[in-house]
Amino acid sequence: MSIHRRRTEAIERKRAVRWICDYITVQCSRPPQAHSRDLHSCVVAAYSCLAAWLCPALLADQDCIATLLEVVELGISGSKSQGKPGEPPKMKDEKELKPVSMRVRDAAESLLMLILEQVSIRGSTCREENYKV
Repeated sequence: MSIHRRRTEAIERKRAVRWICDYITVQCSRPPQAHSRDLHSCVVAAYSCLAAWLCPALLADQDCIATLLEVVELGISGSKSQGKPGEPPKMKDEKELKPVSMRVRDAAESLLMLILEQVSIRGSTCREENYKV
């Protein structure tokens, strides 16, 4: 496979993750009267999609990890620490947890656990390789 093709695929993977994260953000930002069981089902499905697409290349990309963790935070707490440009960030320990629904919170927590497991596995593999003689 050519370098150009691999680079293009990597960009497409990141773009797909970004689009899904943006979708989750937009849906969670809708006014309360727009929230419904169907909307929350779509958000849960979007988190499941992100979980299914996780791969080492995405987890190795700092921007991608930051994007994923922001949307996980949104799902768990109902808001992001990094607000709009110009707004001071909210400290996580000062935030009130108000997830849009318990199903969305559970889906976000599942994605977080998967990310942590994958990073831990990859990290331990890297550490083992460093200690081989």
